[in-house]
Amino acid sequence: MSEEERAARATAAAEEVPFTFTMPEDVEGLAALLTGHSVTNQRLILERLMACHTVALDPQNKHKLEVLYRLLMERINTLSPEEGGGGAPAPLDHDAVDATSWALYKMTRIMPGFAKKEWQTFLGVLQEDVANGFNAAGGPAWPTGGDLLLLQTLPSLFPCSDFLHPVTTPYVLTLSQHLSCCPVRSLGEASKSLLVIALLVSAAAEGGRLAPEAVTSISALLATAIPKKVSTSLRSTHPARAMLEQWALFREDCDTSPEGLLANLKG
Repeated sequence: MSEEERAARATAAAEEVPFTFTMPEDVEGLAALLTGHSVTNQRLILERLMACHTVALDPQNKHKLEVLYRLLMERINTLSPEEGGGGAPAPLDHDAVDATSWALYKMTRIMPGFAKKEWQTFLGVLQEDVANGFNAAGGPAWPTGGDLLLLQTLPSLFPCSDFLHPVTTPYVLTLSQHLSCCPVRSLGEASKSLLVIALLVSAAAEGGRLAPEAVTSISALLATAIPKKVSTSLRSTHPARAMLEQWALFREDCDTSPEGLLANLKG
């Protein structure tokens, strides 16, 4: 047997998926089940994990499936590359995000009531963080990378086209709240702002609605690129200028002109 054949057999053995699994107790245990497998096998593992603990086998499994749902949400949160620190962040594991999102979709269809409550709680925490941020020196903070991954996942689980929905309506309001209240003081925060704008525009378009917060925020970001010699043409009542001045409230010695904000973003 050649070395290539032995390596292929070793890989196949490592990829072999058992038929039964014990429900993991924490997100580290869930990661241990999935790490090292292809996206197809990750989906298969999660599918068999759900099948082994279906309520049809034992009514007591309902609690175990609820725990699994929370672990899947937590796993998506932890898959985000770490923010801050030196060096470039590790690349996002798209296969893991894909498999975990797929499992969340399946479980949301199995237990819609519980899923609705979990996502409402998640959105409520984000809204509360923004409100409490006004008491902090730096003002309200943008969502973390993990929270943004969860916000990206939510529209694939619930319809944004409904006029009034118990999850997607608070979702749209949460995105709007962040755009209206969170200051942009760096390129990282500008990137998060653009992502939130994209999510809000997508959700609004699906429901045939207009998102004024997205228009105002993108106008403010574009205004930071206005050359100094033409910045005076931005009238004092322009919504972009109002947004820029709001951002400046949360930064000491911050120039409120568009070119001043651009310098701060680059700095």
